[in-house]
Formats: sequence, structure tokens, C-alpha cells
Amino acid sequence: MILRRGCPVCGLQNIDNKQIFARDFSGIASLIPFRSYQVFGCVNCGMIYAGELEETMPINEYYRTLSKYENDHAVVSDYDDFSHIAAKFFRDSGIADDSRILDIGCGAGFLLNELSKLGYKNIFGLELSKKNCEHVQATYGIHVFYGGIGDAPERFSGQKFDVIVMKGVLEHLLNLRESISFCVEHLTADGNLIIACPDVANFHYFRDCFQQFSTEHINYFDTNSIQKLCESFGLTVQASKEVGFYKPEQRSECTMWLLGRGRPVERLETDSFDSLKEYFASSAEYAERIRKNCDAMKLDDGFYLFGGGTLLAMLFQLKILRPEKVKGLFDSNVHYQGRSAYGHIIMPPDALRTMKPGPIVIASIASFDAIAAVIREMGLERYIVNIFS
Repeated sequence: MILRRGCPVCGLQNIDNKQIFARDFSGIASLIPFRSYQVFGCVNCGMIYAGELEETMPINEYYRTLSKYENDHAVVSDYDDFSHIAAKFFRDSGIADDSRILDIGCGAGFLLNELSKLGYKNIFGLELSKKNCEHVQATYGIHVFYGGIGDAPERFSGQKFDVIVMKGVLEHLLNLRESISFCVEHLTADGNLIIACPDVANFHYFRDCFQQFSTEHINYFDTNSIQKLCESFGLTVQASKEVGFYKPEQRSECTMWLLGRGRPVERLETDSFDSLKEYFASSAEYAERIRKNCDAMKLDDGFYLFGGGTLLAMLFQLKILRPEKVKGLFDSNVHYQGRSAYGHIIMPPDALRTMKPGPIVIASIASFDAIAAVIREMGLERYIVNIFS
């Protein structure tokens, strides 16, 4: 099924908007919600979004069954910098200690835990991953409703909150206006909505081989498009703050926006197209460096791959790596194992022990060190290939 024939904010048809990029995930279609999409820039409202999405499975089904959060080893810590900075934003924004707060898509509960440390007691989660629900309730004693936007349990009906937060959520959702409507329905009359997600105006600070356009991220917001989306619901941007994710000590790809009723007090961004041009140029430069590394490593005799996600899809799309040279594919996510990708059945890491010696390409930047540690424990360190160095 092809989804999103127009802008998810204002509805202007794709044919009238600016097409600026494309992603092809056909090689891992059994693992992700979309086989491919086109990135458009809306000439009417400025929203940048993924359209012409070829769906492989309902997105809520994906987050319930295949996302990284359903992996048995997904939760390795009870802290992340992103959540720590986001919780401080609550305090700095003057949100009262007794506020009733809902974290939609609360994940492993990092933000809820940080809010609890700051003295917030009336805190709840709404989460599609059953493992996460169980983890948050068992570890922190915080109640989490099992469900999602448009898919909430019956006992959630009629609930009202002083603050609803979506941290790292809105960039994943297909139906933006329905999502904001859901939040407004469950807000008190003078409640606040807090949204945190990658800010397209900051993409140009990062060199990551087009990874802001991933298997899951299908909306690319800036302050202007957040305002455009929410203003028809009576909500305007009252404050914002950059909130670090991978490298919080540097410029962040993420921004957190506080929305409430009243006149907007934030200066609105006017256009993020120039920022994207710079991002595309830096990503293309980085891709060329990876290509030269691969050429120098002489991988034409074949190689094993560890990790089958969005970056690998980009390396194949750019023809930096060639699928026919892959001798085996491995991933730690137990929900991927046994499924097909790039013509191979995905195997668990231990299966590497039974393979003939050969180069092992780690197809992830963010998880490179963690994957390398798994390979090292098997005594195969000398075969690790770092194409990103």
C-alpha cells in the first residue's frame, strides 16, 4: 500500500511539492515498516516529510513486534543524556511538581525516571512495547498504559493530564494531525504539550551518510513546522531548547518545544531547505570517504555483515557495498533472526564461529563499539573491518 500522497500538515499534494531525496529499503523489507519513500518539501507550509511510503506492515505492529525495544538486550542502562536534559527543561519551564504528566512512547522509562528524581510524582507512560511497559513498572514503580496513539487501552479513555510529552515520537508517526488531536483531547484546559525530536534546521551540523532519513523517521520538523502543525489546535510554541542525544556536549540534532495556549513567544524558523543542502553535501562527502575505505580494503572476495539496518540500506543504495559479495548476515536482535534480508537468512552472532574466516563488516556507526565487543568475545577480533574510520 502507498501512503501519504500529500503533506501531513497542510495536505498539499506531493505532485505540487519539491522532491528532494529518496530512500530504498527493499533489501530489508521484512524487518521494517516501509520498503521505500520519497522526501518532499512542502512549498505551502515548509514541512519536510516522507511521502509515497510503500508500507510493508502497520507501523504499530512493527513497534510491538520488531523494534529494538522488543530485543531482550535493549535496556542496558537506566539513564541517557537526552532524558536528563529534557527533564531539566521541565523544571526550567516552571512545570509544577504536582502536575499530572503523561509520556507517550515512554520507551524504557528514562525520562520518567529523571522526572521522578526531580520530585514529579504524578507521572505515567503510554507505550507500545510490552517489554518496556513491564520494565518501567518493575524497575521504577511507574504505571504505564500498554498501547499507543489511536490504539490506547479502554481504561485510558477519559484520562486528563496537565502535561503530555512526546520525546523521540512525532518523527515516527504517520498521522500527525490525528496525533496532536489525541494529545489535545487528553490535556487539561490550560495544559502543555512538549515535543522533542530531530530538528531539520540542525541537520547540517552532522555528518552521518544521510541517516536522518532512516527506516523509522518520516517527519522532519523545525520550529516553523511544529508551529504550523499545532496552531489549528490552539497551541503555540512558548519555549524551546536543544536537547542532546548522541553527543549532548556538541550541537544537537534534537530540539524540545513547549507548546501552550496563548501568543507564540519563540522566533519561528522561516526555511530549512538551505540547511538540508549543506547536510546533503556533507553526507555525500562522508559517503565518498566510506567508498574509498571499502575500495582500499579489497572486499571483492566477499565479506560477512553484522547489522542489517538503515545505514546498510544506504550503503547498498549508493552501491558502496554490493549485496552479491555478502557471504552471511548476522544481527543481535532476536526478532530479526530467521528473517530474510539481502538474499540471506539473518543469523545470531554465535553462528559466526562456524563460518570460514573472512572480513566482518560492521554496518553501524552508533553501535560499532558494542558490536565489535561481541565479535571480540568470540576471538574473531582480527577479522573486524571498520569502513568508517
